[in-house]
Amino acid sequence: MNNSQRSRRNKGLLLVLAVGLLAGVLLSAGSAVMVHHTNQTQFCVSCHVYDDFYADLQQSSHWNNASGVRVGCGDCHIPNDSLPAMVWTKARSGAAAFSAYFLGGMNTAAEFDAERYALQQQAHAWFKANDSRTCRNCHVPAAMLTEQQSAAAKASHSMLGEDGPTCVDCHSGVPHGQVPPPADTVASATE
Repeated sequence: MNNSQRSRRNKGLLLVLAVGLLAGVLLSAGSAVMVHHTNQTQFCVSCHVYDDFYADLQQSSHWNNASGVRVGCGDCHIPNDSLPAMVWTKARSGAAAFSAYFLGGMNTAAEFDAERYALQQQAHAWFKANDSRTCRNCHVPAAMLTEQQSAAAKASHSMLGEDGPTCVDCHSGVPHGQVPPPADTVASATE
């Protein structure tokens, strides 16, 4: 291979590397923008079946409070302490919501209400399995002023730990309210 051929090959290699680097930067930036956008409450509630959940959130102390801190959907339902956990949760939740909404026929308020109890139970199980990790992003037990809490709250919060209760054991209806089980479930349990 002569010098001219070697020079063209090196220029071609540099061009491929530059294009690859530019594509990588653009892909990374686009992914970051997409992750940020899809973590926003307005994106989450853009499916009309979530209107009731959004209304519940807006009435809760997580939305309106003395400190002015406003919590959105992603703050509770998407872990932000680990990029792999965040991406996995977003992918799993997004695929499930897409499937339920577009393929599973859960695209009206009535169809969503019929599944709301089961969805709340799934969410509770997720929080329990993850030791309420998203709650703990804001509610840090070590920072709690337990002396300003009721005796019951103080006792419960003192038991928080790896093998103890987790936030949703006491706060399972926050911020959407506790959804009662469907009437047919209650009827079959009492028979």
